[in-house]
Amino acid sequence: MSIGSKRFKINRIVVTASILIVLVVFIAGIKILQIRTLTKSGQSNGPPPIAVATQLIKTVEWIDQIQATGTIVPIKGTMLSTQLPGTVESLNFESGQDVAEGEILLRLDRRQELAELASANANSELAQINYERAKKLLTSNTISQAEFDVSAAETKKAIAQVKQIKSRIEQKLIRAPFSGSLGIRQIQEGQYLRAGEPVVSLQAVESVYVNFYLSQSAYAYIEEGLVVTVSADGLVDSVIEGKISAIANEVDINSRMIQVQATIPNPERRLASGMYVNVLLSLTKKREALIIPQSAIVQSSYGNSVYLIKLDIDGSTLRAKQVTVTLGKRKGDYVEVVSGVTEGSAVITDGVFKIYPGAVLLLEDARAPTSELAPEPNEG
Repeated sequence: MSIGSKRFKINRIVVTASILIVLVVFIAGIKILQIRTLTKSGQSNGPPPIAVATQLIKTVEWIDQIQATGTIVPIKGTMLSTQLPGTVESLNFESGQDVAEGEILLRLDRRQELAELASANANSELAQINYERAKKLLTSNTISQAEFDVSAAETKKAIAQVKQIKSRIEQKLIRAPFSGSLGIRQIQEGQYLRAGEPVVSLQAVESVYVNFYLSQSAYAYIEEGLVVTVSADGLVDSVIEGKISAIANEVDINSRMIQVQATIPNPERRLASGMYVNVLLSLTKKREALIIPQSAIVQSSYGNSVYLIKLDIDGSTLRAKQVTVTLGKRKGDYVEVVSGVTEGSAVITDGVFKIYPGAVLLLEDARAPTSELAPEPNEG
């Protein structure tokens, strides 16, 4: 082992030992103060010390979050309807059925069109025979160019008529324009339908959009691809993750809100069109924040406050000092403090409702907050 490595190992041991000594001295000091406080309290006729739990106020890395309410909309969705009037000849689907693109769902009565098609095909075949004969006669100069042109025109007309009838026959079919899930069937077999009458809705369900609005202040912090999570009353103990896929290019002049759209995978079909959902965004920008447990907050008509641990003038008694605080955003069990306290102060976290200003205290423990906090959103 090199001399540098040995020195590094010795330095680590020294630092570790120093930290342990400081902790021992701190704990011993707290215990001595508690003993002195108990002794002094026992000598007087005042109220006994109140046992409380505390936590050191600490600065942590903070990731802001925004919560919004959104609406689920289909990526693809349409109401299938008839193009031509007619009587329903056959239905090939049930309500709620999954269908593939191009699948025939309904046939209207096409007997008249099929009869017309048979006649038109016969006329077309005859016209093409006459056209081939006329082409040979024109080559041998047996007929004039004008007579040949008439035959060619009749052939084109016959072919066009066949195409027109086939188009009408196709319009009496309803096919799925894309793969998806059908809604509730609106018609029955044998029913006469007018042109444009609704038959059934069709929606693509493997993925959905969620549309929601954010305040204009959030505009600078969001971007396409940002991860969002979606939850709803119908999603018991479950959230679904997606990504922002579109951001409006303008802010609504009335609400000062901007519309955002996220794409959410929906393979299990737990999200239905029209459903209201809670949307949570974790912004990519990080910052430092001073935090305290929410259990430390005392709420009143005068505002929010906390109790800090302060050493009495005699240097031996721990007392509660109430200070007013300005709160910021919340995350899980913690809340950001904008003003009113400083890092390193000890705040009472348990038993605040039995505390009063100047109360003599007995500490149960001293815990420090960590930076690994479960996020809780603020309104966007």
